[in-house]
Amino acid sequence: MKHHFIKPLLITLVAVAMLTPWDVRAQDRTESGTSGNMHSVQMVVGYLDSAFLIEPSRPSLDWLQAGLRFGWIIDPGLVATYNLKGHFEAMAEITGSSITDGAGDFMGGVGAKIRYNFVNPNANVVPYVQLGAGINFNDVYKDETQGLIGQALEFSLETSIGLRFPVNNDWSVDIEGMFHHISNAGMDDRNVGVNAGGIFVGATYRFGRR
Repeated sequence: MKHHFIKPLLITLVAVAMLTPWDVRAQDRTESGTSGNMHSVQMVVGYLDSAFLIEPSRPSLDWLQAGLRFGWIIDPGLVATYNLKGHFEAMAEITGSSITDGAGDFMGGVGAKIRYNFVNPNANVVPYVQLGAGINFNDVYKDETQGLIGQALEFSLETSIGLRFPVNNDWSVDIEGMFHHISNAGMDDRNVGVNAGGIFVGATYRFGRR
């Protein structure tokens, strides 16, 4: 049974996160001082919709996805331009997904990401951009009436932009927009592929020496 109520529920959660008045100016937030021993754990949940790019030639495949990410600051230095100062972060992720529209019931995967955090001292918001790649496990391929996914093991590529709203030195509330691609690089005759876009909300805990 597909969970058609999930999409409006997620949209409501995103709206609440965006409208919440996170006034953190008085907090001691010196994220620009992070070091190479700084780490993060981020939990996100979101909805990805293949109709995002309006591709009528492709069957629909939409899903609810949860992800657990582990991050390592790999470049604590600051770039020259003040408005772009920040640091790179390497991330590993584990995901699990429930398909809400289309063939199959589940997907799961592991992947790696590289993120750049745009950090200014005492900023009320920390924007970031990231690229990722990984492996996707699924049961969609079992439905031979669809040509999107042809194997149990597929490859995934993604790009995201996000905003972290620091609550204190350690915690932030996050919102992220993602474009996600899944295909098998021609390893099977069924390789139309999936292109989806979506919104994620989550929270990050950062720890280690500053």
